[in-house]
Amino acid sequence: GGGGAVVQAFPRQQIGERLSLPDFFAPQGDVLGCFTVTVGNPAASAEMARLQETGEYQAYFFWTGFAAEYADAVAEWTHRKMLEPLGGKTGARFGPGYPSCPDLSLSRKICEWTDARRIGVTVTAADMLEPEMSTSALLAHRPRARIFNRLS
Repeated sequence: GGGGAVVQAFPRQQIGERLSLPDFFAPQGDVLGCFTVTVGNPAASAEMARLQETGEYQAYFFWTGFAAEYADAVAEWTHRKMLEPLGGKTGARFGPGYPSCPDLSLSRKICEWTDARRIGVTVTAADMLEPEMSTSALLAHRPRARIFNRLS
């Protein structure tokens, strides 16, 4: 799919190179990649809730950490697969809520664009993804694209 213009504000670094996410795109005629992934499912969510409710905190924290790392690995794999047709391994992904892309409401747009309901991902009233072990991101494919901190 695709097509159409979207207007979204992004903050600019206050010092250093004064980067902002739009700097990694051509002013016209460029493409923006986006994706939503999840490793959550009802059974896993129920088990995590059970561990927390029964006070099995060590197991809960282990599985929470494992699931978070697994979700990040799936996001990294998706990022790389999306770059393959462009012939590159460069580029960067920007997730809503992180310093260079702080607006969590962008999660709602990404989930709409990627039809995230198809994989069971929804967005709460507070713009958080459910299931918890899910992530969405924008993908800038240009070699210059990189993660940056707004303060440095």
